[in-house]
Amino acid sequence: MYLSTNRSCHEVVERLRCTDRPHGLLQDAMALSHLLESQRRDRAIKGKVGKATTAIEKIFKAQAAVVEKGLQSYHTEHYRQVSPSSLYMESVYSTMSSTLKSLMKKAFGKTSKEMTAALTGMAEDGLELGAKDFFSDQPKDLVQGISFDLSSPAAMAHIKAHGAEMVKAIDDTTREEMLGVLERMAAKGESPQAIAREIVSRWKGFAIKKPQLHIRNRAHLVAVTELGNGYEQGRLLAAREMEDEGLPMMKSWLTVGDDRVSEGCQDNANDGWIDLGKKFSSGHDSPLRFPGCRCTALYRRKSKGVPKGRRSR
Repeated sequence: MYLSTNRSCHEVVERLRCTDRPHGLLQDAMALSHLLESQRRDRAIKGKVGKATTAIEKIFKAQAAVVEKGLQSYHTEHYRQVSPSSLYMESVYSTMSSTLKSLMKKAFGKTSKEMTAALTGMAEDGLELGAKDFFSDQPKDLVQGISFDLSSPAAMAHIKAHGAEMVKAIDDTTREEMLGVLERMAAKGESPQAIAREIVSRWKGFAIKKPQLHIRNRAHLVAVTELGNGYEQGRLLAAREMEDEGLPMMKSWLTVGDDRVSEGCQDNANDGWIDLGKKFSSGHDSPLRFPGCRCTALYRRKSKGVPKGRRSR
């Protein structure tokens, strides 16, 4: 659960207790409702986040160990103290870049199976939690006979996209960051030893717990994002199941309402209620808009009553 959101909840509750303005009371009640709804996903996935984070931390540590061992020579070998722009140092940095790329390929290959399994598991857990949460909100007589299945084409497509494809995306981000460290430090004339130490330290840092706002390290970010994506996709797919049964649905984008909400997420929220099949202003069908996004989607029926078009059972 996010600390900043919890503080906002306490503030709203306090205003509700003290206010003597009916209009203000209504506004604060709505704000509290939105805040509680925005925390719903956090509550749903909370039991899965710890285990998922630990799995990703273990993978990052294994990758760091491969790179650390491969860069050992740069810790021990003595390099002549010359200008970083000299041909000698340019050659050293070029060789180091090639070595680092090779080591990263080896590290990613060694952990590919474990990373794919972890991300696939998060996608499946998130989908099931999201769909279950969605159907729990609906009148029992309307959802009778409607169910969510992980083997459905839409669910399988999501799981596949957040398996091998997400492994590549995470590895690409790591590769870009580490090569960036090398390039920036080399440009400043830092020694190969210092660069090697920083690369290994940065990689190990992906798995070190650093309490800050609602994301404590990169492993935690991966877990929260992939479980969150699965949860939001599960709710969306469940809403589509409702539509397939002749129950038109609408959706809206809900932010947590604090000063850290991005402009793009606020634009989506400003779209208000839109038809389920439409995309939000950002082009997304549902949250998350980016890794660590705290937004969620709300759903409601477009009309009340049981439409004539619903299939009989």
